[in-house]
Amino acid sequence: MSQAALTKDEILNADDCRVEPVDMTEFGWPGIVYVGILRGNELERVAGLYKDGAPTGSDYLAKMAAVFLRDENGKRIIDDKEAGALGFKSGAALTHIVERGVKLNRIDDETVDEAEKN
Repeated sequence: MSQAALTKDEILNADDCRVEPVDMTEFGWPGIVYVGILRGNELERVAGLYKDGAPTGSDYLAKMAAVFLRDENGKRIIDDKEAGALGFKSGAALTHIVERGVKLNRIDDETVDEAEKN
């Protein structure tokens, strides 16, 4: 049995950017944060932080964490201008957030390589 093809409206209105709670108490933070599935343009921004498979620029870890951090509705809570402030937080905590975001978004070397080409 085949499924009907989705319409433009069904595609554009699909709620496909969910969030996942991440417990941060082991890092001294007093609760959870939400890590979200990125939109296409946000995924390109993350991939743009890499060149030849390696991180580029300063505060890349903070910038990546800022892109992944969301509220319970999926809205970013730290914008690009504020991302540098995260650089003063625990590197282990930021790495934990980024690792969860990378896994949730299925980001791998191939994803980064494709974004670098564009």
